[in-house]
Amino acid sequence: MSTEVVTMVDYEFKPVEVTVAVGDSIVWKNDGAVSHTASRDEEPAFDTGLVTPGSRSEPIRFDTAGTFDYFCRPHKRHMTGRIIVR
Repeated sequence: MSTEVVTMVDYEFKPVEVTVAVGDSIVWKNDGAVSHTASRDEEPAFDTGLVTPGSRSEPIRFDTAGTFDYFCRPHKRHMTGRIIVR
């Protein structure tokens, strides 16, 4: 099991698409000046809560294979990402 890091900066997730193995986790790290979330309302639903500048989220583990789109709640019109779990 490993943990991948996705950075939140300039109203983007970097990388915008991340691939992990079943059982792996992702941590979102905020390197920007504005608070963001990583959120998904459909199953598997998750929400990091607001990740403030200079901090990181708790790890979120992915136990189901598939492709899962997610977004930042405050900036959902233009701040989106994709997780591929294999």
